[in-house]
Amino acid sequence: MIAQAVPLDGVSAIALVVIAAFAIDRVVNGLLFLLGFNKKWARRCPDPKLIDETAPRIAAERRQKLVYLILAGFFGMIVLAGLGHVRILTAMGLRSESAVGNASAVPASGASPSPSPIPGATMRVSQSLFSFLDIVFTGLLLMGGADTISRVLKLPGVSGVESPSPRPVEITGRLTLEERGSVDHSK
Repeated sequence: MIAQAVPLDGVSAIALVVIAAFAIDRVVNGLLFLLGFNKKWARRCPDPKLIDETAPRIAAERRQKLVYLILAGFFGMIVLAGLGHVRILTAMGLRSESAVGNASAVPASGASPSPSPIPGATMRVSQSLFSFLDIVFTGLLLMGGADTISRVLKLPGVSGVESPSPRPVEITGRLTLEERGSVDHSK
């Protein structure tokens, strides 16, 4: 028997996204940390913090970001939304036509079709298409949320995160001092 999802209120839906995105961020960062010990992985995807030159460091940062988003997408779409049935559209009370009855069918009495769960909205999407869209939407939302949470956790001042060491100030240019007149020091 398949359990019917109970629609969540706004706060619960936001909490669901934040908690799931946080979990995805921790799992993906843990995997990236463990992969860093593999020599082949370290050659293909080096840690950007260990590279001094600007161009290779930027390329390594992009590679790390791409791998992060691929892993976050996998966990968001496949694991949580697909296999775990954590789906945001369904949690917010949206249903496909087969979940609320056939919205396109007009009863023999000539009355209007059965109402949609959202007033004024008519949903004419098949169950499989709706499930696919719900999985993709949820995965993208969790991917973006995990990336945002990752950036928030790296902000200076957040506990557990060391702030980057300040770089020395380097000033280049030419300084010319001119004497504009004599100063009377007798006062």
